[in-house]
Amino acid sequence: MTCQEARLHFQDRMDGALAPPLADALEAHLATCPDCRGALGLQQAVRVEVRRVLVPPPVPTRLEREVRDLIRQARGERRRLPRWAVPVAAAALIFLTLGGVTYYASTVQDSRPRTLLAELVEDHIRLRIKDHPADTHETDPERLKAWFESRLDFPVVLPRRVADELRLEGGEISYILGRRVACLIYTRGDDLLTLYLLPRRGLPAAGLPGRDLGRVPLRVGQHREYRAAIWEGGELLYALVSDLDDEALLRAARPMATL
Repeated sequence: MTCQEARLHFQDRMDGALAPPLADALEAHLATCPDCRGALGLQQAVRVEVRRVLVPPPVPTRLEREVRDLIRQARGERRRLPRWAVPVAAAALIFLTLGGVTYYASTVQDSRPRTLLAELVEDHIRLRIKDHPADTHETDPERLKAWFESRLDFPVVLPRRVADELRLEGGEISYILGRRVACLIYTRGDDLLTLYLLPRRGLPAAGLPGRDLGRVPLRVGQHREYRAAIWEGGELLYALVSDLDDEALLRAARPMATL
């Protein structure tokens, strides 16, 4: 089974709808393919989050009562109604329920505009889920810079200083607010930290609380249980994201922010 074939069956696997021969083939592929395991894990995490967020609102009591009365009437007067009346009435109730979910989803989306901080944290979570978060494991600064610039449309300036406790693991191309940006991946023991480099134009860090680090104004914001330290340098905006507490995050960000 190829990766392309395997990924066609992820939804059925999560639904428990795969027949044994196909299920066995998929499990055998997953056992030997870390990329597909990571992709499956991401889909599973997305499904859990969607189910958590999209809790359907209750159907209005009066409307539900009227539809149910229609169904009962159709059942009691089946001979005097067209054959399609009962299934249509039942479908109306289902439509109302699903319509409520759809309306709720659109309301959530409209009332939660994507912010820079939210996008950074969501991408950080995506990388945490992946088995191998880095597209490249290059750690030499010059070669890593060249790798990024061959894939991006802006000059990349890597931090000159990094805290001794951080270990560079490589890099990845990420998408933040629809833009391709550079993402450096660091570890600190078992902790994962991601440093994003974005073109500063059109991406202000305004709105986040400010902390003064001497010559470099640095802002720290929190989304869910994750924090991002954001600062400007030249034409770029830098954002260090992790689930560290404020003190540990600032300790990691200070050397980087001194460009």
